[in-house]
Amino acid sequence: MRLKHVTVIGIAALTLQGCANYMYSGELTADDSEGEARTVIVYWPMTDPWIGKRKAGPVVLLTECGIPIQFDQQPEGVVFRGNPQDDKLVDGETPNVAEFECGRLTNVSSLVDAEAGPLQFEIHCAPVNDEFSAI
Repeated sequence: MRLKHVTVIGIAALTLQGCANYMYSGELTADDSEGEARTVIVYWPMTDPWIGKRKAGPVVLLTECGIPIQFDQQPEGVVFRGNPQDDKLVDGETPNVAEFECGRLTNVSSLVDAEAGPLQFEIHCAPVNDEFSAI
């Protein structure tokens, strides 16, 4: 009889540690720097544990001809960080800091609270070379 109790407790402990994993995704068409329409895929994971806090991100923009652009949850919102060696602000100036904001999600301040519907992105950087850096 004792073995049955241990088995039930062990199964219950494993069940309580479970979680649900989700992958959110979407597709959009946007003009590239030469005015040509390109398809962009956006996706991010979310983990919803039965015990503990929900976790989400990063949001990834996967372009047709560039490297993935990653938006991370930061205290000021969901942002894409650039660095001075690879990225510049669209107005031509580059802040003299290791990392600076190159873009953000404008209608979502927290990924764990995001719901189904449109996402709005704002990107105010351009690559120094041909594509954005991967940081």
